Amino acid sequence: MIIEFNGLAGCGKSTLQQKLSEMSSDISYAGVAEFRGNGLSGLKKLFLKFRRFVCQYLPGNLKFYLLCRKLFSSAESNNNFSLRENRISIMYMVYLYETYRRCGDGILVSDEGFLQTLASIGAKGRLNPKAVGAVCRELKKINGGIFEINCKSDVDGAIIRIRERNRNDSAIDRLGGSELRDYLTEFDRQLRIFRRYFGKKYGHMYVDTSLPPEKSAQQIAERIHDFQ
Repeated sequence: MIIEFNGLAGCGKSTLQQKLSEMSSDISYAGVAEFRGNGLSGLKKLFLKFRRFVCQYLPGNLKFYLLCRKLFSSAESNNNFSLRENRISIMYMVYLYETYRRCGDGILVSDEGFLQTLASIGAKGRLNPKAVGAVCRELKKINGGIFEINCKSDVDGAIIRIRERNRNDSAIDRLGGSELRDYLTEFDRQLRIFRRYFGKKYGHMYVDTSLPPEKSAQQIAERIHDFQ
């Protein structure tokens, strides 16, 4: 079973993912931190980057990789997002796909899953509905299904949290002023579209992130148990 958290930047996705993982040793993680190899250095990190690149072309992933290429080629990206960042996004999607496929009967949690990724791509430019549909059909073939945790958030709160965290490890952290607001506003619009789209295909629930993380994580655990 795959559990994805989605929401605007800083809404508490990673915190809830960590709290949920602490509740059971049977839950594993897939997300940006693992993709980037946080905590690794030297040859280990270099090998990880090499593997992320090569896995796109493995027989089990090649079809999905080509679908992702079509998805990105249909998006009219603006100047704030470079070709290199688009290539990294494709590698990330293939990494998620491979990890999800290998999950088996276990529970895998992601704080930056496919819904979140597709909303991010859609915020950069217009997407081809056929390409989106093809990607989602491949996701439907993954055993165990996907359960979406929709974290409630708003643009003003996201802007405050992005400024407070003062990071520089993603494209969004380098935006400011009206550019940041425009991007988050469009991201939020895309997020709502994909929530409706995924909601028709997968299990889902909304979470009020103003509640204590422990309480929200318990509510999620109970809902997941019912879904299983």
